[in-house]
Amino acid sequence: MSADSQPRRERAPRSKVRPITEPDALLRELPCNLDAERFILGAVLLDGSRFTEVETLTVDDFSLERHRRVFGAMHDLSESTESIDYITVADRLKQRNENGPDDLTFLTDLSTGLPVVPHLDSWVRILRKANHLRCVIRQSAKVMNECQMSSADPVEILARHAAEIEAFTTTYGSEQEIRRVEDLDSIFADRSPTEYVVKPELPAKAIVCLTGDSESGKTTL
Repeated sequence: MSADSQPRRERAPRSKVRPITEPDALLRELPCNLDAERFILGAVLLDGSRFTEVETLTVDDFSLERHRRVFGAMHDLSESTESIDYITVADRLKQRNENGPDDLTFLTDLSTGLPVVPHLDSWVRILRKANHLRCVIRQSAKVMNECQMSSADPVEILARHAAEIEAFTTTYGSEQEIRRVEDLDSIFADRSPTEYVVKPELPAKAIVCLTGDSESGKTTL
């Protein structure tokens, strides 16, 4: 039988549009800072009392899965008012069924070569920012996926994600808010403590603006 006479197999029609189930272009290299993650965990392992400096973090702020597990174990120990060190963290990982064959080696490596770290708050902000960027990228990928699939009208798609975007914007914005002069000290941790002419109303070497209604005593003050 010649090739021309052989029955041809019908190919299944291929869709021109496919869902972005794994948006590689967006998710291949998500923002992270593995050094900051390692140094934060290492500093807490060296001195468990320093967990209070990073307790505002969540496991989602860590990009590496193993770092997430270690921080989760640390958080459990802190909640139970237990000491945080290499042995207790390794034991808590075992209790959580998240242990590995080289947990102690991995934990000790986290603090190997760790420099003297007087403040951890700057690194905390680095991790939070990277996590927020990852959240934005993932949310954008969801919107792209629905648009690619033409699953609904564009206005409906945007409305569907508006609540999540608004919640994220509110959360992220509240973390950037500065309410007191003292809050600046945590942002600029390497600067000297704030000096005051009159504490806490008049910081030294600063411009202070007094506002009030007419005849309220501004000039007298």
